Amino acid sequence: MCVHFASATWDDIARRLDQWAIGSGGEYWHYPDSDDYLVLLYEYADHATELEPEVFGRLCDLLGRRPASALCLELRRSKGRAAHDAATGLARGFLREFKGVVEGISGSVYWSLADLESGAAGRDADRWWPHD
Repeated sequence: MCVHFASATWDDIARRLDQWAIGSGGEYWHYPDSDDYLVLLYEYADHATELEPEVFGRLCDLLGRRPASALCLELRRSKGRAAHDAATGLARGFLREFKGVVEGISGSVYWSLADLESGAAGRDADRWWPHD
């Protein structure tokens, strides 16, 4: 899962991460805690070059501009649906504060804050973890 921000800088995002998650050396954060974390968080600095041109173009269209920054929310797979739900909650918190879109775990869908609040991410998670 990845949150792409329209205008928030990485410094803006890192300040919020320092409040919401546990830092582990400056580049990575754990959520909700370091010992039994559900989500590993870090800057996704290469999104502009790693995405296919048409995918990046779609992302820019959704944001109305090139992304200013991006945050990767890496799910701890052994935690299944709990990790997904924790990441979705974090993404919702970021989008309440900063304009952006969330790229789902499949990489083929983008959600707005309204989509997340209507349960779109949960419906998507049901496909990945139907029994969690």
